[in-house]
Amino acid sequence: MKKQRIENYILKGVFLFLVVVSVFALNAAAPAESGEWKYAVNGREIFNEGFFPEKEKFSYAYEADFEKKSWLFAVFSHSVFRILGENNVYIARFVMIMILFSALFMTVYKRQQGKYVSVIIPAALTGFYLLAVKTGMTPETISYIFLAYVIYIFEHQ
Repeated sequence: MKKQRIENYILKGVFLFLVVVSVFALNAAAPAESGEWKYAVNGREIFNEGFFPEKEKFSYAYEADFEKKSWLFAVFSHSVFRILGENNVYIARFVMIMILFSALFMTVYKRQQGKYVSVIIPAALTGFYLLAVKTGMTPETISYIFLAYVIYIFEHQ
């Protein structure tokens, strides 16, 4: 019994190590996407002007109207770009994705009552890889994190 418990802890540790390394490598290799730059530029405009700008400067077409629904994330994104620098934004993206993945994994783990970890590992690694490729530092990711924690809370009861 004790040997099985030790093997379970080792398996969980290997899983955690693989997830952290793979998600970090995926985020370090990916450049900042245009959406991340758009929010950072909009946040800079809000900082500089002190209010919402009339037109959005980061647009592929002629100046578009400013998108007011994501102004708070724009300010957050600009702050992250200022603190970490333009080349290190992958660190913030990595933290956001790890928070999302941990909430999803805790939900599955709780649902299975801590059993079948060896079955979860290959499926979770595949799912994490698929999600990490398309999940960036966007307002949608914040929504996903919130939704994952709401699901975890409902599953916890």
